[in-house]
Amino acid sequence: MNLYKQFMKYLLKRDIILATVAVFLVMGLLTLIPLNLHVLDPLKMALTDISFNDLSFATLKSHRNNAMDEKIVIVNIGYADRTEIAAVINKINSAQPKAIGLDVLFLEPKEPAVDSLLALAIAQTPNIVLSNKLSFEKDSPDGRNYFTASSKYHGYVNFVGEQAGVIRYFSPFEKLNDSIHYSFAAAVVKAADEIKFKTLQKRSHNLELINYSRQADQYFTIDYIGLLAGKVNLTVLQNKIVLVGFTDSKPSNIEDKHFTPLNEKFVGKSIPDMNGVVIHANIISMILEQHYIKKSPAWLNWFLAVLIIWFFMGFVVNYYLNSHYWFHLVIKTIQLLVTVVFIYIGILFGKYLNSYISLSAALGGIILSVDVLYFYDGFASWANRKFGFKTLFDKTHH
Repeated sequence: MNLYKQFMKYLLKRDIILATVAVFLVMGLLTLIPLNLHVLDPLKMALTDISFNDLSFATLKSHRNNAMDEKIVIVNIGYADRTEIAAVINKINSAQPKAIGLDVLFLEPKEPAVDSLLALAIAQTPNIVLSNKLSFEKDSPDGRNYFTASSKYHGYVNFVGEQAGVIRYFSPFEKLNDSIHYSFAAAVVKAADEIKFKTLQKRSHNLELINYSRQADQYFTIDYIGLLAGKVNLTVLQNKIVLVGFTDSKPSNIEDKHFTPLNEKFVGKSIPDMNGVVIHANIISMILEQHYIKKSPAWLNWFLAVLIIWFFMGFVVNYYLNSHYWFHLVIKTIQLLVTVVFIYIGILFGKYLNSYISLSAALGGIILSVDVLYFYDGFASWANRKFGFKTLFDKTHH
């Protein structure tokens, strides 16, 4: 108890508190200062591409224990033309599915006869969902589907983070030009299950973490050629959500593929691992199964960061003043161990609590703490000589 009281009293010393504040000031400055040095691009890419919580998906592979999703069927559209796509829609519609999600963008007209055929197929399918692209910038090209007027349902296929790296989140709804737009997955759920759609609405989350519960081979997938040739028993489509889009299991074919937390290469991902339609399927599975990932609130993340960095800074300063000879070796070892512990905590939260906890700020502060301490040491010593600033740091510890 006496050691605890002594340590707590030490934590309240002005130097410990100011050094802790300095860590957060440096982190804040690093986020505000635009670093345009190209030499730092690989480091920047690596850091923005990593989430330690991804390990709960990629390393544990707990999704492999999940059964095939019997509510969703994927039809691989391959490189079918519009005439074939119209025939695919008619074939699927004849099987009376719950909803059809057409993950194919038709951004411009083609031959009038072909387009009329496709428009008719869409118009005769009341539960079909068309896809489009939202354009958030004035100079961006219009991503509106050419056949939108033929369908009651439509949703945007934009992914959050698709330009930067790993797809971890999706935006259920977006407000643009005074209108509320549905994501493709949300629109498909609305067409198939109004109750589950309303549950998603009531959550009122701008962003939802995607619970990747299945790989591509855990969804029943059929090829459009076999479907049109009559080689598929249409009962497999009855009362199901049928997603029509491009899939390819060959790792070498990266067309319409994105990086996900299921990528086996955790750091420095080089080959995208999942087709867009399969990502949509995972989002729809999450909504229908109500397996949303709980996310720790920002205030809790920052509270933990302040508490952890404050305690760590107290230990670092104490060791710096009293055992300077072994300082670097010991502190670097502790920083490495803390990083491992934080990763393990992220894995445990993901595996057992289906939750996401962000310890990024705390980890960043711990990594920066030693360098910030050196700057604070110099500043405090200078202030002591110049203004009589009372400090724990003086020339005797050097």
